[in-house]
Amino acid sequence: MMRDNIFNSPDQVNYNLNQGIFRNKFYYGKVVNSGDKATDAIVFSDGKYVVDRSRQKRDKNPDDENKNEIKECGLEYKYGLFNVGTFWSNQSIDKFVNGEAPQVNARELYSKIREQFEYFIDVKDPRIFSVSAVYDIGTYCFEIFSAYAYLFYNSEKESGKTKKMKLHELMCFGAVNATSPTESALFRVCALRKPTLVIDDYEQIEEDRQKMIGQILKVGYKRGGQTIRSEKILDRFEPTIYPVYSPKIIGNTTDLDSITLTRCIVIRLLKTATSKGSREPNENNPIWQNIRDDCYLFIMQNWEEIQEIYQKYESTKFNNRNLELVKGILSIASLISKDVHDEIEGFLEDSFEDRDIEITCNDWHYLLFQRIAENVKSDDWYAVSVVSEWCAADITISNTKSRARWIGKTLSKIPLFKKRRIAAGMGYHLTKKAIVEYMRIHGYPIPEPNPNAPKFTTYRDEPIIENELAPYGQCDVCKQPSFLKYKRKETEISYCEECVQNQPKSLGDFV
Repeated sequence: MMRDNIFNSPDQVNYNLNQGIFRNKFYYGKVVNSGDKATDAIVFSDGKYVVDRSRQKRDKNPDDENKNEIKECGLEYKYGLFNVGTFWSNQSIDKFVNGEAPQVNARELYSKIREQFEYFIDVKDPRIFSVSAVYDIGTYCFEIFSAYAYLFYNSEKESGKTKKMKLHELMCFGAVNATSPTESALFRVCALRKPTLVIDDYEQIEEDRQKMIGQILKVGYKRGGQTIRSEKILDRFEPTIYPVYSPKIIGNTTDLDSITLTRCIVIRLLKTATSKGSREPNENNPIWQNIRDDCYLFIMQNWEEIQEIYQKYESTKFNNRNLELVKGILSIASLISKDVHDEIEGFLEDSFEDRDIEITCNDWHYLLFQRIAENVKSDDWYAVSVVSEWCAADITISNTKSRARWIGKTLSKIPLFKKRRIAAGMGYHLTKKAIVEYMRIHGYPIPEPNPNAPKFTTYRDEPIIENELAPYGQCDVCKQPSFLKYKRKETEISYCEECVQNQPKSLGDFV
């Protein structure tokens, strides 16, 4: 008996209908209405469009009115569209498909969005306006990129954080406020809508929902990011995969966990100090729809150039992970102008440095090696119990045995350090060379010695000495995070180089 060969056709690829690239054309999807019926429509960058007419004409069944044109053109999909979030207006789409849409100028669009942030928000660093504007444009073509960083607003109270996030919500692609959805709804929104998720007051979200959002944040910055949920199908539960890659904007008055922070562009906002604090955006102002329409048109008209810049983009400023996060944003900035690109590039450098300081100052793994680097004076065998005492103030495990056990497990996973039992218990052979090598591999801050730096022997007449590896921490004078190049003899008091160079002559100089 002959059997059909079920493997003689290519594997089916399912697309997301909200935005993407299909057969070398960019597209957007939208729910459209015909009479009292809603259905899915796809608009391509060449001006053509297709409609799922099988949903549109349920009361009539002629062959020419019962076709799903989307699937017939080869665009297969698992999830249909639903009408939520910001959208491309029918008026603008109509002009586009009829060849009557105006050409959108990149610089003018950027300036229009930037001006809205500048009018409503008070910031100390005006580069924040530029980053925000280009980020919003990028949400309309994030599917071109392999990854897209999150924006994280870490702010004081009354800083305008919530208002700034509202502005993003009004101007980004498919923005959805994700502060209070149910668990099942959030995963479905991510999979179906591919929205720009706007999550404000993250620290105030109840713990269970915060864990749920955390699952999405860990993987949703990168194309292919997905989570698996157990869903009830008929009478049994089955694992269901939800794709969760999309732009995300997070607001919090405290920091995020270190893993999520590595996916973020961190923006610090201070308390509003001007009359901008009393300005509130009117959601019904037509400017927001006008900006969204221009963003849709701009991408339809320029997506190939953006893609080409992205594919060729190189940078010496960022490591692989950071470049992956911001390569798309910098590609759009390059299309706008060199000065916009350079301004945003400079801000991102500062933001990543600030973010990494925050991570390392609160990262037990980093603190462990910081303390080892400070205390290893010669290449020798050191007991885990001794290393544990070095870290007692930083690694806040109250039980001494548990802290030593964690340190032992951490060191045993690193082949750079040999392990054996010594008189004081289990020990590791620690060398300065291996420690520095390991810290450099992980990107932990290790200052390079400056041979031209002046030598100091006292601070306010107290004898001081140079720290060999200058650990990163809080200066005991200025209380700022910095490399602690100096310390007072026979005490744990440490100083940054700037404080030592500019040391006061008397206590009155501090006041």
